[in-house]
Amino acid sequence: MIIGSDRKFRFGAWFGLDPLAPVLNVALPIGISFTAFESLSYTIDLYRGKVKPAPDFLALACFVSVFPRMIAGPIIRYAPFAPQIERDPRTRDHADDALNGIYFFVVGLAKKVLVADLIAGSINPLLLGDNYLKLGLLGSWSVMLGYTFQLFFDFSGYSDMAVGLGKMLGLDLPQNFNSPYKAESIIDFWRRWHITLSAWLRDYLYIPLGGSRGSEFATMRNVMLTMVLGGLWHGANWTYVVWGAYHGVWLVLNQQSKKLNLGATRFAFLTHPILTRAATFILVIFGWTIFRSDNLSMAWYLMQSMVGLHGVDWAVLNTLSYGFWALLAFCFVVTQFAPNTWQFRITPRLRYAFALGILAVVCVLLLGQPSPFLYFQF
Repeated sequence: MIIGSDRKFRFGAWFGLDPLAPVLNVALPIGISFTAFESLSYTIDLYRGKVKPAPDFLALACFVSVFPRMIAGPIIRYAPFAPQIERDPRTRDHADDALNGIYFFVVGLAKKVLVADLIAGSINPLLLGDNYLKLGLLGSWSVMLGYTFQLFFDFSGYSDMAVGLGKMLGLDLPQNFNSPYKAESIIDFWRRWHITLSAWLRDYLYIPLGGSRGSEFATMRNVMLTMVLGGLWHGANWTYVVWGAYHGVWLVLNQQSKKLNLGATRFAFLTHPILTRAATFILVIFGWTIFRSDNLSMAWYLMQSMVGLHGVDWAVLNTLSYGFWALLAFCFVVTQFAPNTWQFRITPRLRYAFALGILAVVCVLLLGQPSPFLYFQF
């Protein structure tokens, strides 16, 4: 109710409901969005008979207040988490937990400090205020490609750090990202990006709405409603609503395209993994353009620039450093070809300890001004 009221009141202000202005400035508790989703899932699963009630208040409090994931996920469910609370801690391999916990935490910190923050330092000035009006074809693509990588490394970095802290505490938190920019369709993308949120929206919104059990129109309606509400969850801004609708449209088209069976026609070449991955990546970038914009006018201008309607702006080559271009190339290679964090298996070896130690020291030395994780605002 608190989250819904916040979204409702903020939208109300745009329609001239000034009496609500004092309410709009009330700060919400930290982590309320993710904690609310987890509490809702527990309550709904309890009502459906899918889980047994927590044995006592302390067990429920432990579930709701797992601090590593509280601010930006991953979203946890009570059913897989309950056995971890009840398990005898002496049955765990604490050395292995500590090793893997340090690995996840340091890698997540490196994603944030060495990649996301460095990209942000280059692109944020170009998106500040009305500076985006100076961007043409080259500038808009450079900035939005940078933001695409910044958001991934920032958000997945936090998730890795949360998983690492959880392991150090003897808790297994779920995977939240599975190489999303390797997706070969928008459906595949949402199976890889913010996995725990996608699963929550599917189980507690899409399926209760009817899922794919009704008519074709009903299925499309359910997809659109789920994605629009998922966008609204991110904040009371029309850009988030449109971003959700944008992905909803592409999910519907993706579902419909499966019926065409292009692989059995002369257009089979369109289903080649290289083409489908490239097309999906481009669609995701356009989606992040809407998501990042301060308002719909900014989103529309940037998207026009990305199709060449505002010139090429070669001058941006002098604005962005060689280091920025090198970092973009590095991000592209990592996100397209490298295994993700969960696919590595760390063993107690001196070389791993040395590498993680050096990485941690470099991150600490490069820590400058406070740079909040992007998803803290949601």
